[in-house]
Amino acid sequence: EYAATVITFAFIFMVVLIIQSTFSAPRRLVRIAAVLGVSLGPGCATIAAVVVSEVAKQILVPMAYASHFLLWVLVYYVAHQMPDSHTHFIRPGEGFWSNKHKKKE
Repeated sequence: EYAATVITFAFIFMVVLIIQSTFSAPRRLVRIAAVLGVSLGPGCATIAAVVVSEVAKQILVPMAYASHFLLWVLVYYVAHQMPDSHTHFIRPGEGFWSNKHKKKE
């Protein structure tokens, strides 16, 4: 179980690095909230898996689910704040993959 904990935290660290290098939010607070939202759920679930105390498990498992919910609330908020040319909430990737952004010959 401790090997899974180390692997999970290594994965969280890798995801945080990717977010920090590629995610451009309108404000720095949104960027920090995205990092916390992505890493808080797996972190709480991993700690709940290895902790001995039942009270801690009863606190950490709901926190993992709640943080996942809050992550998607944040994604919904950011999707509506970005211009339509960058992203579209209903059709994700539309702005990135459209013909407007392709290299002209």
